[in-house]
This record gives sequence, C-alpha cells and structure tokens, in this order.
Amino acid sequence: MDIWPSPTAGQGPEIPEGSMKADIVTDFSRMPEFKIENKPVIRPRMEVRRYPFPRMKVGQSFYFEVIGCNDLNRIRSAASQYTKRHGGKFSIIREGEGYRCGKIE
Repeated sequence: MDIWPSPTAGQGPEIPEGSMKADIVTDFSRMPEFKIENKPVIRPRMEVRRYPFPRMKVGQSFYFEVIGCNDLNRIRSAASQYTKRHGGKFSIIREGEGYRCGKIE
C-alpha cells in the first residue's frame, strides 16, 4: 500500500487505520468539556527565593558548597537571570571546598 500519494493528488499522506495518529486526529468523543471562567492566570513567582540576591548589597557575598554536578551552573544561571531582571552584577569564585557568590555592581 502506497501511503504517499502523488503531488498532483492534492491531499496529504494516508494515515493507516488503527494507527495512533489516526486515533488522535479522528476521535474527538473522548475530549472533555471545559468550563470557561473569567479568572486571570498569573504566573506565580517563588515566594521564598532560593538564593539571597535581593537582600545583597555591593560587597556582600555568600558561601556555598557544590553537592551535585549541576549546582554551580544553577547558581550561575540564577544570578544571570536576577541580573537581567533587576540589574547589578555577580561574580562566583572558588573558595576552599566550595564557592563564593558576591555582588560586585
């Protein structure tokens, strides 16, 4: 069975009967009914921040130890995102067994 019709047929490829795609495309009987409400959706922000960036002043820093392989990248990324939204500049340096993140601007 050729599932790709010729370009002159003007239709897309045939979907074999019993395939998942055929079920998804044609079976609308299982679709739930939704109630539309006039309630705005607000993207929640974290109430408790993981890192103390908002409380830090220039010249202050905090020490942390890396436990997992992605911990350092998470803090770097969080500092970068905070900087984009609120300004300032942070630096992370190696110190002993861990790292120190400080606000430099």
